[in-house]
Amino acid sequence: MQPGLRLGQVVVSKAGRDEGEVFVVLGWESGGFVLVADGVRRKVEKPKRKNVRHLRVTPRIIWELEGKLSKGIRLNNAELRRRLQEAGQEGG
Repeated sequence: MQPGLRLGQVVVSKAGRDEGEVFVVLGWESGGFVLVADGVRRKVEKPKRKNVRHLRVTPRIIWELEGKLSKGIRLNNAELRRRLQEAGQEGG
């Protein structure tokens, strides 16, 4: 686990061709990398491996997704898209 990051946390890409796009943290890899997806361009089945330094961490955590991810329950892309859209409409 990376300090300051949680499963289900909303992050924004600061670098790369996906700069400015919003993602959700799905997991971690060694060396300071996280796995992120948005359910549209980056699907749950093939998340993007992103360096933590290239992400802007937001304070928003999607608790429903965090609960499922921490229990190992598989997400689907439609749910990820819907929850991410709802999080954005809450003033995120």
